[in-house]
Amino acid sequence: MADSKISELNDVGLPLDTGNVIPIVDVSGTWTTKKISLANLKNFMFNAITAAGDLLYGTSGCTVARLAGAVGNGYTLEYRSGAPVWSNAQPFYALTAPITSACFTNSTFVTGTTIITGSTTFSGIPAGAKSIKVTIWAQWVAVNNNYYINLTPYNSSASCVVLRSQVAGLSQVTEGTVPLDASGRFNFIVAGSACTGTYINVWGYTY
Repeated sequence: MADSKISELNDVGLPLDTGNVIPIVDVSGTWTTKKISLANLKNFMFNAITAAGDLLYGTSGCTVARLAGAVGNGYTLEYRSGAPVWSNAQPFYALTAPITSACFTNSTFVTGTTIITGSTTFSGIPAGAKSIKVTIWAQWVAVNNNYYINLTPYNSSASCVVLRSQVAGLSQVTEGTVPLDASGRFNFIVAGSACTGTYINVWGYTY
Protein backbone atom coordinates (compact mmCIF):
# COMPACT_ATOMS: atom_id res chain seq x y z
CA MET A 1 0.00 0.00 0.00
CA ALA A 2 1.31 3.38 -0.94
CA ASP A 3 1.88 5.81 1.88
CA SER A 4 -0.88 8.42 2.15
CA LYS A 5 0.16 12.00 2.67
CA ILE A 6 -1.08 13.70 5.82
CA SER A 7 -1.70 17.42 5.41
CA GLU A 8 -0.01 19.78 7.80
CA LEU A 9 -2.27 21.11 10.53
CA ASN A 10 -2.48 24.60 11.90
CA ASP A 11 -2.52 25.48 15.62
CA VAL A 12 -6.25 24.71 15.91
CA GLY A 13 -6.04 21.31 14.22
CA LEU A 14 -7.33 22.31 10.78
CA PRO A 15 -5.51 21.48 7.54
CA LEU A 16 -3.42 24.31 6.25
CA ASP A 17 -4.94 25.98 3.21
CA THR A 18 -2.65 26.82 0.32
CA GLY A 19 -4.94 29.66 -0.76
CA ASN A 20 -3.73 32.05 1.97
CA VAL A 21 -7.12 32.09 3.70
CA ILE A 22 -8.22 32.13 7.35
CA PRO A 23 -11.01 29.87 8.69
CA ILE A 24 -13.80 31.70 10.54
CA VAL A 25 -15.25 30.81 13.93
CA ASP A 26 -18.95 31.42 14.51
CA VAL A 27 -20.29 33.15 17.64
CA SER A 28 -20.60 29.82 19.50
CA GLY A 29 -16.90 29.13 19.04
CA THR A 30 -17.40 26.41 16.39
CA TRP A 31 -15.16 26.32 13.37
CA THR A 32 -17.16 26.78 10.16
CA THR A 33 -16.45 26.13 6.52
CA LYS A 34 -16.49 29.84 5.79
CA LYS A 35 -13.19 31.51 5.12
CA ILE A 36 -11.86 34.98 4.50
CA SER A 37 -8.82 35.68 2.44
CA LEU A 38 -5.91 37.38 4.13
CA ALA A 39 -6.02 40.06 1.44
CA ASN A 40 -9.66 40.84 2.23
CA LEU A 41 -8.93 40.93 5.94
CA LYS A 42 -6.11 43.38 5.33
CA ASN A 43 -8.37 45.52 3.16
CA PHE A 44 -10.97 45.62 5.94
CA MET A 45 -8.36 46.68 8.49
CA PHE A 46 -6.85 49.29 6.18
CA ASN A 47 -10.26 50.77 5.37
CA ALA A 48 -11.40 50.77 8.98
CA ILE A 49 -8.26 52.45 10.31
CA THR A 50 -7.88 55.87 8.73
CA ALA A 51 -5.24 57.61 10.87
CA ALA A 52 -2.39 56.96 13.27
CA GLY A 53 -3.61 55.93 16.71
CA ASP A 54 -7.03 54.64 15.57
CA LEU A 55 -8.40 51.64 17.46
CA LEU A 56 -11.03 49.06 16.60
CA TYR A 57 -13.40 47.78 19.31
CA GLY A 58 -16.44 45.56 19.53
CA THR A 59 -19.83 47.25 19.84
CA SER A 60 -21.82 43.98 19.84
CA GLY A 61 -21.49 40.43 18.60
CA CYS A 62 -19.58 40.36 15.29
CA THR A 63 -19.69 44.18 15.05
CA VAL A 64 -16.78 46.57 15.33
CA ALA A 65 -16.38 50.34 15.35
CA ARG A 66 -13.45 52.71 15.03
CA LEU A 67 -12.22 54.97 17.81
CA ALA A 68 -10.22 57.85 16.36
CA GLY A 69 -6.77 58.33 17.82
CA ALA A 70 -6.20 60.71 20.72
CA VAL A 71 -5.89 64.37 19.76
CA GLY A 72 -2.76 65.02 21.85
CA ASN A 73 -0.27 63.75 24.39
CA GLY A 74 -1.27 62.71 27.89
CA TYR A 75 -4.59 61.06 26.98
CA THR A 76 -5.61 57.73 28.51
CA LEU A 77 -8.18 55.19 27.39
CA GLU A 78 -11.30 54.96 29.58
CA TYR A 79 -14.51 52.92 29.38
CA ARG A 80 -17.71 54.98 29.60
CA SER A 81 -21.32 54.06 28.83
CA GLY A 82 -20.34 50.86 27.09
CA ALA A 83 -17.62 52.25 24.85
CA PRO A 84 -13.95 53.25 25.07
CA VAL A 85 -13.13 56.97 25.00
CA TRP A 86 -9.99 59.05 25.20
CA SER A 87 -9.67 61.20 28.32
CA ASN A 88 -7.21 63.85 29.44
CA ALA A 89 -8.63 63.97 32.97
CA GLN A 90 -5.90 64.47 35.55
CA PRO A 91 -6.03 61.76 38.23
CA PHE A 92 -5.89 62.99 41.84
CA TYR A 93 -3.44 61.29 44.18
CA ALA A 94 -4.67 61.58 47.75
CA LEU A 95 -2.09 61.24 50.52
CA THR A 96 -2.59 59.54 53.88
CA ALA A 97 0.15 61.69 55.43
CA PRO A 98 0.84 65.29 54.42
CA ILE A 99 3.90 66.52 52.58
CA THR A 100 5.42 69.31 54.66
CA SER A 101 8.22 71.81 54.24
CA ALA A 102 10.59 73.45 56.71
CA CYS A 103 9.86 76.72 54.90
CA PHE A 104 6.23 76.50 56.00
CA THR A 105 6.48 75.08 59.52
CA ASN A 106 5.62 77.65 62.21
CA SER A 107 7.08 80.33 59.93
CA THR A 108 6.79 84.12 59.84
CA PHE A 109 6.34 86.04 56.61
CA VAL A 110 6.33 89.76 55.90
CA THR A 111 4.09 91.21 53.20
CA GLY A 112 5.05 90.44 49.62
CA THR A 113 4.94 87.75 46.96
CA THR A 114 7.12 84.66 46.98
CA ILE A 115 7.33 82.27 44.02
CA ILE A 116 7.19 78.68 45.22
CA THR A 117 8.22 75.66 43.15
CA GLY A 118 6.12 72.83 44.54
CA SER A 119 8.41 69.89 43.81
CA THR A 120 11.42 71.75 45.21
CA THR A 121 9.89 73.24 48.37
CA PHE A 122 7.71 70.22 49.15
CA SER A 123 9.78 67.09 48.62
CA GLY A 124 7.41 64.38 47.42
CA ILE A 125 5.43 66.40 44.90
CA PRO A 126 6.51 65.02 41.52
CA ALA A 127 7.83 67.27 38.79
CA GLY A 128 5.02 67.72 36.29
CA ALA A 129 2.23 67.87 38.88
CA LYS A 130 -0.67 70.06 37.70
CA SER A 131 -2.09 71.15 41.06
CA ILE A 132 -1.78 70.54 44.80
CA LYS A 133 -4.41 70.19 47.54
CA VAL A 134 -3.26 72.20 50.58
CA THR A 135 -4.21 73.08 54.13
CA ILE A 136 -2.81 76.38 55.42
CA TRP A 137 -2.63 77.85 58.95
CA ALA A 138 -1.51 81.31 60.06
CA GLN A 139 -2.31 84.10 62.54
CA TRP A 140 -2.13 87.88 62.74
CA VAL A 141 -1.84 90.33 65.64
CA ALA A 142 -5.09 92.11 64.69
CA VAL A 143 -8.37 91.42 62.97
CA ASN A 144 -8.46 92.99 59.53
CA ASN A 145 -10.10 91.75 56.35
CA ASN A 146 -7.17 93.19 54.39
CA TYR A 147 -4.70 90.96 56.24
CA TYR A 148 -4.54 87.72 54.29
CA ILE A 149 -2.54 84.99 52.59
CA ASN A 150 -3.40 84.12 49.01
CA LEU A 151 -2.02 81.08 47.19
CA THR A 152 -2.47 81.79 43.49
CA PRO A 153 -1.39 80.41 40.13
CA TYR A 154 2.04 81.60 39.04
CA ASN A 155 2.09 85.26 37.92
CA SER A 156 -1.50 85.81 39.06
CA SER A 157 -3.00 87.87 41.87
CA ALA A 158 -6.52 86.47 41.55
CA SER A 159 -8.08 85.04 44.71
CA CYS A 160 -7.48 81.30 44.81
CA VAL A 161 -6.82 79.79 48.25
CA VAL A 162 -7.26 82.72 50.65
CA LEU A 163 -6.84 82.82 54.44
CA ARG A 164 -7.92 86.11 56.10
CA SER A 165 -7.38 87.45 59.61
CA GLN A 166 -10.70 86.88 61.42
CA VAL A 167 -9.48 86.50 65.02
CA ALA A 168 -6.49 88.30 66.55
CA GLY A 169 -3.65 86.17 67.88
CA LEU A 170 -5.25 82.80 67.13
CA SER A 171 -4.37 80.32 64.41
CA GLN A 172 -6.81 80.18 61.52
CA VAL A 173 -7.04 77.51 58.83
CA THR A 174 -8.38 76.98 55.33
CA GLU A 175 -7.88 74.53 52.52
CA GLY A 176 -8.09 74.41 48.76
CA THR A 177 -6.48 73.46 45.46
CA VAL A 178 -3.67 75.51 43.92
CA PRO A 179 -2.96 75.18 40.18
CA LEU A 180 0.71 74.82 39.19
CA ASP A 181 2.28 76.08 35.99
CA ALA A 182 4.35 73.91 33.64
CA SER A 183 7.36 74.39 35.93
CA GLY A 184 5.38 73.47 39.06
CA ARG A 185 5.26 77.03 40.43
CA PHE A 186 2.64 79.03 42.33
CA ASN A 187 2.56 82.38 44.16
CA PHE A 188 2.51 82.76 47.94
CA ILE A 189 1.16 86.25 48.69
CA VAL A 190 1.04 87.90 52.12
CA ALA A 191 -0.94 91.15 52.22
CA GLY A 192 -1.72 93.84 54.79
CA SER A 193 0.50 92.68 57.64
CA ALA A 194 3.08 90.06 58.54
CA CYS A 195 1.72 86.63 59.52
CA THR A 196 3.15 84.20 62.05
CA GLY A 197 2.72 80.53 62.90
CA THR A 198 2.36 79.73 59.21
CA TYR A 199 2.04 76.12 58.05
CA ILE A 200 1.26 74.60 54.67
CA ASN A 201 0.53 70.89 54.36
CA VAL A 202 0.05 69.20 51.01
CA TRP A 203 -2.57 66.42 51.09
CA GLY A 204 -2.61 65.44 47.43
CA TYR A 205 -1.88 66.44 43.86
CA THR A 206 -3.01 65.95 40.29
CA TYR A 207 -0.52 64.65 37.78
